[in-house]
Amino acid sequence: MLTSHLPSRNSAKTMTLRPMSSKLILPATTLTEDCYGFMFAGCSSLTAAPKLPAKKLAKSCYVCMFGECTSLAAAPELAAETLAEFCCDGMFMDCTSLTVAPKLPATTLAEFCYVSMFWGCTSLTVAPELPATQLAENCYNCMFFRIRHHTLFRTFLVHALN
Repeated sequence: MLTSHLPSRNSAKTMTLRPMSSKLILPATTLTEDCYGFMFAGCSSLTAAPKLPAKKLAKSCYVCMFGECTSLAAAPELAAETLAEFCCDGMFMDCTSLTVAPKLPATTLAEFCYVSMFWGCTSLTVAPELPATQLAENCYNCMFFRIRHHTLFRTFLVHALN
């Protein structure tokens, strides 16, 4: 269920979440700087994310977009093929219910593009394949910082040895 963090009109002291469509799509295919930054940050009742069809990302466009969405169990698919600096910085930071990372299809990366992307995702057990052949400075910096599961790192080792 996708929920909004819009307050009800009951009282200024109480915030009640109202359901939104579970088929929400953010339709933009080309994004601008900071456009979706912090959009759902702190929505602790968010359990499903909208579709993100954009193929070309802009600087910081998804920065902390789902940060601290502690009930988010499934990440949206990321169709992006063209990345920009800091585009996915902290995108899922502290999403403690997230168990499977989304596919990351981009093969040419930008500086700091995936920095801290899964920082603090303590339930993450399946890492994405990292198909990029052209790396950029700090592109994976702190990507999996504060991850506890050894199975995640076994996944990397298996891919590295094959």
